[in-house]
Amino acid sequence: MTENEYLKRCSRCILPETTPNITFDKDGVCNFCHSHVKVQYEGESKLKELLYSHRKESNKYDCVIGVSGGRIAVTHSSNLQKIIT
Repeated sequence: MTENEYLKRCSRCILPETTPNITFDKDGVCNFCHSHVKVQYEGESKLKELLYSHRKESNKYDCVIGVSGGRIAVTHSSNLQKIIT
């Protein structure tokens, strides 16, 4: 057996014990899972309301979106641009 077969992992998210600052409870669930706050999706209309509340009068940039350049990140920023224009 290899060393990886003995690596302890979170029973919920499978993060390994080599993750910095990770701890596990008696059920094998990590501290990151216990502190995770689920995002509540409020819909496109609420997103538009939030975005338009920060729009400027000028035609300059309203925000900067940092993306990794991967397909998913580029797709999400493209979709966001379609929503707000």
